[in-house]
Amino acid sequence: MLGLEETAHRLANYLTRDVQIDTRQKARIEYGLSLSLGVAIELVFTLGVAVLLGTALYTFLMMLSSLLLRVFIGGTHCSSYRRCLVFTMVIFIGLSIPAKFLSFPKGYLYLAAVLTGIVIQGILASPVGKRVVLASDRLMQKAGI
Repeated sequence: MLGLEETAHRLANYLTRDVQIDTRQKARIEYGLSLSLGVAIELVFTLGVAVLLGTALYTFLMMLSSLLLRVFIGGTHCSSYRRCLVFTMVIFIGLSIPAKFLSFPKGYLYLAAVLTGIVIQGILASPVGKRVVLASDRLMQKAGI
């Protein structure tokens, strides 16, 4: 199990050890570190697999555009970080694989990847997307993920 909160807590303690800071501010730092670590780990794992499949650039463009939109519109969460990681990898890598086999000019494929990321996030933030995420989460729980 990935101990993101514990790691973020330790990092926050280390970073604020010589600074006079109240517990509310320290909690904000800890929360920000936890989110940043989570995104970084998702990015590394997902792009690592995408590199092996030859779809890293398309996957990265989708993830980046989706993340930038998610910051503003939010979305549904899986019930554990591990399930979130699996869901992220399946969605973004799965949708980037067709780009590898399409014979369009690269510029169009890059644009398509960015637009796909935006559409993915738009769908996941909708009521339909919420049902998809929650159903996927339940399936992964049953599968022991």
